[in-house]
Amino acid sequence: MSVWTPQNLSDEEKAALERLSDSPNLKPQPEKTEKGFFDKIKDLFS
Repeated sequence: MSVWTPQNLSDEEKAALERLSDSPNLKPQPEKTEKGFFDKIKDLFS
């Protein structure tokens, strides 16, 4: 997956992103069973 970060946002774009930031679907909620980055790397070498 690629993530593109815009360098300049219009006022309308900023307002839209701020509205989206309140969405519960966009808040990180990792599950306890989900492995972190370093755990995944450790598994590669195990």
